[in-house]
Amino acid sequence: MNGLRRRYVEVAGRLVHLRSAGAGPPLVLLHQSPRSSEELEPLMAALAAQFEVIAPDTPGNGLSDPLPARQVEIERFAEALAGLFDAIGLPRAGVYGVHTGAAIGAAFAARYPERVAFALLNGVPCFDAAERAELIGRYLPPFEPAWDGSHLAWLWARLREQTIFFPWYETRTSARMAYDAPSPAAMQAGVLDFLRAGETYRVPYRAALSFDGRSIAAAWSERVQVVATARDPLRPHLDRLGAAISAARVAEIAPGLKPVIEALVARRDRIDGARPAWPAPLPQARFVEGPTGPLHLRGYGDPGAAPLVLVHDLFGSGADLARIAQAASRTRFVLTPDLPGHGESAAAGEAPLPALAGALTRLGEDAREVRALGAARRLLDGGAEALRPMLRDPPAPPEADAWGGSLLRAWQVVRDRRLFAPGRPRTIQHRVLDAPPTDLAQLQTELTSYLQCADLRRRFDEDAVARCADPAPLDPNAWR
Repeated sequence: MNGLRRRYVEVAGRLVHLRSAGAGPPLVLLHQSPRSSEELEPLMAALAAQFEVIAPDTPGNGLSDPLPARQVEIERFAEALAGLFDAIGLPRAGVYGVHTGAAIGAAFAARYPERVAFALLNGVPCFDAAERAELIGRYLPPFEPAWDGSHLAWLWARLREQTIFFPWYETRTSARMAYDAPSPAAMQAGVLDFLRAGETYRVPYRAALSFDGRSIAAAWSERVQVVATARDPLRPHLDRLGAAISAARVAEIAPGLKPVIEALVARRDRIDGARPAWPAPLPQARFVEGPTGPLHLRGYGDPGAAPLVLVHDLFGSGADLARIAQAASRTRFVLTPDLPGHGESAAAGEAPLPALAGALTRLGEDAREVRALGAARRLLDGGAEALRPMLRDPPAPPEADAWGGSLLRAWQVVRDRRLFAPGRPRTIQHRVLDAPPTDLAQLQTELTSYLQCADLRRRFDEDAVARCADPAPLDPNAWR
């Protein structure tokens, strides 16, 4: 998206990641569970000409740190949103939320009415006691990695089922919804967001399923409007709310982005002249401009200490090195950048290997100590030709497999890094005899990083190695 900006801010000691775009009156968008603000990018693109659109990742989702407690009510998420408003110097804004985001927006509008210029809430949950008990008991099973990858088969099926049935675990005719089956790209995005959240996916989800909008509807000002589409499983909840507030403030809308965009633009003039006052970038988490677009960096330890840059392996990300970085940060300030086309950094463009080589070369020339791993080390030491043996098993793009097989394949590739020598055939001669790892959480982190590189598959080929002779340099100041 043209003009999309990504940044972190600190709220009560937690890192909150958000996306923003545009330069008009501020409008805050709140996503549903178990997604992140990434799902709102199409809406942000449509609204950026009218608003400064701000879309945070809910605590525990996307790249935002979770709230401290494992079970919290929706009001705690509203308090966290108020903390974000304070952190970015935003006194007042328009608010739009979907499902979990609508529940958070509803609680926020009730508790902080002076900070809400208007609220358009799409699908406010109003479950009764019996519905809540069933959903909390069955909708949110634990999500823990398994060595055989069976948790990924469950995840893929779970995400697909939730677009066909509500609740996702029911298959009766009355539970069938009127949605198209998701595209492979949509499934990939949902899988990545679920993997980023991990077991904490249940916290905001549970808060939304436990919420009954009728309990706080009386505290809403006239600036709050609740909507839902006819095919939304929360459409019947409009009628429940209509008995608690004026029926004029609940409405059914047509599906798609267009009616939402029109409703938000129609309310634009209700936002006064308040604008966010963005704080300075954080040393421990930020985006900087690189040769192909924004590059993502995480920092650990005291920024004033001697710096050390740790560079992840090919088809990985800085997140893979978090535990090593935390251990090293006792005496160093450790930076873990995501290389171009990896992790949260911008795509490497049509020539990924030159971009990678350029980034690594510049890192190697910098005054700081740099330690690169695996294929990245080979590229730094020996140039592009030394990388050739490491180019096996690149991630498959989601279009290659609409039925979940690429997800299970990715898990096997990540596992095999522990079972066979990297870059070598999977034969008995190249087996690794160490015991299989028991740290499945680390494997799942590496799986997430690997899947994020799927876009690189389209551009990796044998001839790409030869195009690395003259890599584009990376601005060394970008890494400071």
